[in-house]
Amino acid sequence: YFNMKFILFISIFLSFLTIYSQERPQGKMNPEDMPKDGVLKGQVIDADLGTPVQYANVVVKRVKDGTIAYGTVADDQGKFVIEKMMYGKYNVEFNFIGFAKTTKSEIMINPNSIEVDLGKVSIKQAALKIDEVEVVAERKYVEYKIDKKVINVGQDLNSVGETAVEILENTPSVTTDIDGNVSLRGSGNFTVLIDGIPSVLEGSEALQQIPASIIESIEIITNPSAKYDPDGVAGIINVITKKKKEPGYNGLINATVDSKGGYSGDILLNFRVNKLNVFVGGDYANRLGPGSGHMDRITQDDTIAYYVQDVDNSRDRLSRNVKVGFDYIFNDYNSISINGSYGLWGMRRTAFAKTNEYYSLNGIEFNDTNYITDNLFAINRYSYNVNSFYLKRFKVKGEQISFQYNYSNGDGADEEELTQYGSDNLWNYNQIGVFSQKTGEESNTTTHRFQADYVKPFGEKGKFEAGLQGRLRTSTSDYFVDVYDYENSSWVRDNARANNLEFDRSIYSGYSTYTNAFKKIEYMFGLRGEYTNREISSGDDVFLIDRFDYFPTLHASRKLGEKLQLQASYSKRINRPREWYLDPYKNYMNPKTIRVGNPALEPEYTDSYEINLQRRIKSGSVSVETYFRQTNNLIQRVQMLLEDNVMEMTFENLENDQALGLEFMGNADLSKWWNLNLSFNLFNYKINGELLDQEVNQATNTWSSRMNNTFKLKTGTKIQFMLFYSGPSVTAQGESEGFLGSNIAIRQDFLKNNLSVTFRVQDIFGSMNHAFTSYGITSDGNNYTAYNKFLRESPVFSINLSYKINNFKQKREQGSGDDIRIDDGGDM
Repeated sequence: YFNMKFILFISIFLSFLTIYSQERPQGKMNPEDMPKDGVLKGQVIDADLGTPVQYANVVVKRVKDGTIAYGTVADDQGKFVIEKMMYGKYNVEFNFIGFAKTTKSEIMINPNSIEVDLGKVSIKQAALKIDEVEVVAERKYVEYKIDKKVINVGQDLNSVGETAVEILENTPSVTTDIDGNVSLRGSGNFTVLIDGIPSVLEGSEALQQIPASIIESIEIITNPSAKYDPDGVAGIINVITKKKKEPGYNGLINATVDSKGGYSGDILLNFRVNKLNVFVGGDYANRLGPGSGHMDRITQDDTIAYYVQDVDNSRDRLSRNVKVGFDYIFNDYNSISINGSYGLWGMRRTAFAKTNEYYSLNGIEFNDTNYITDNLFAINRYSYNVNSFYLKRFKVKGEQISFQYNYSNGDGADEEELTQYGSDNLWNYNQIGVFSQKTGEESNTTTHRFQADYVKPFGEKGKFEAGLQGRLRTSTSDYFVDVYDYENSSWVRDNARANNLEFDRSIYSGYSTYTNAFKKIEYMFGLRGEYTNREISSGDDVFLIDRFDYFPTLHASRKLGEKLQLQASYSKRINRPREWYLDPYKNYMNPKTIRVGNPALEPEYTDSYEINLQRRIKSGSVSVETYFRQTNNLIQRVQMLLEDNVMEMTFENLENDQALGLEFMGNADLSKWWNLNLSFNLFNYKINGELLDQEVNQATNTWSSRMNNTFKLKTGTKIQFMLFYSGPSVTAQGESEGFLGSNIAIRQDFLKNNLSVTFRVQDIFGSMNHAFTSYGITSDGNNYTAYNKFLRESPVFSINLSYKINNFKQKREQGSGDDIRIDDGGDM
């Protein structure tokens, strides 16, 4: 009986202690001594639509005194997890701009309930009187997802009136050179997607013709999953264009002029009613890029030959495009989208060169010759595209199947005309040329793309994706050479140097990915298989490829507390050589330079590894990314010296190259009026292999950096100053110099923010036009050394006018939600 009473007493006493500890988690005990192993999680969803509310605010307050104990922001799926919570009773508030506040009361964290899952928490959209209250929210310039970085273009004033290339000048992991060529972590081999669809043009060419004003965001995907095409050694740049979904009509009109005579304009109109959304747009641009250059080339055989050239040049880009499309939602489970475009992309390059050639034998110079060359190179490419997309959703949330078909056809004509004139030592020349030549290419390319994708979610975080795809590409190219007959004043076709190329390639692929979580680690496995059949015909020569390739991918992510996230990824990729890399036809660019393709080129295969660490700080975020990339069968442009001081340019496979780097990125609001965006990339680059019977073993440590400052004045004026530097690097046959640049932009809004005026200065200090801070390349080969320097005329001044039609405003009538800002705590 005594034992029973003793046991009863002990039970009551322990229960009392448990209840007391639950009701008064702090009491007189030091809070730091309390257990901190509680976990609170859930998902915030839109009460009306049933969709996740991305980046919703979650605030945890103590019931005892109403003070804020914890806070976090939901991810892009509306999910949140708060760890290391002390035992106690809490009220949890959920909120986001445009939604009414929702509270979950008296949530208990104690030894009997360490982990609390609130499940799906619904919050309702709040009504606002937009006529009287203007709500302004700005996204961060760079946002980090599990497998990509998202660049929010609207935050970049320096890109106003420009193209996607200028946006990427201020983007982590990307560098651009003086000619607008883009590199992704040091490689120019990447894939460009427009709204997830491969561009008709490739790489930098595609980015140079997309107006910045029509771009919503740009996704930088350095380690894509198996769902994406594996093409592009360095990864994918996906350009997301603006397609507004608000009811009614709205639009955007832009116009830009600059001090070099360039101009551009574009318009985007959108109309939405009920289930139908229609958009139409167009752009017209002529962007001028005057500059100059210098080349020294020394060749040594029996004699030493010197080839010195000064060039005044200009590279002008022309684009004209029209696009139209519509989206239609049949019901909650079926929708369709169809869009098409037609356009012209052109490039015109002129070069007026003064050339001095002389020879040296035993220290005696002789055969000193001066001449003038006038060179015009023009590209015109017309293309049209039709894209269709059908989406079928199922009753199980997140389960869907989609079908996509894309068709494109393009005609191109490239022509280069060169005239050479005799000249004296003072560069006085006869207006009648001594040699004139035209080379050109006419081509037609057709592509078909079929794709089907299926998504099946399961459990809390599980997801299975699979798809099938077919890519068919055919193209024909006809090359010609005309030589001017001065005696008869006519052009004569050189049939011996004419050629045609036929390219036919089919790629059939299938992929699957599996996403889930193990404890606190989210992971995604993927595998893609591709069968390639390719045939190239050039004259009587035929080159075949019949091959099957596998491409595995792996992504993993783990949150380390509320502010720290660790990510790791791996992918295998391929870079297939372009048609003109493979064509064995000799293209005579000028009397001293020949370009010829190599049909024996093998595709490049790249293994890419990344480990990234991101941390949210009180005023922004910082991240550190480490990466290693090895490319086998590396394709390199090479030069060979032929007889009579003629240089032949072609392409060869080397064994491999390697890049090991560390990239730091930070974004912080240093005050209410000053935002700083900073990136720094330090890496070691190596090239290994054998080239033209010589061993290649090049290596360098180099770096690049960008700093972007945005200032917001009380008058509503925004000022943005950007400074960037790209360090020197190495090539298979030499090295490239570093270069420095800077831009500034000032924007002022008028007419209730409907009209924006932006003044921009590109290359403020003229560093691109300075011998010590502009771009140069040195090449060394068998019996020759060459140095090329490129200068851009700068600074360039421009002004842009942007007018918003209807400004996307909507009227709401009642209610309001509180705006809560989470204090993330201190810095690192």
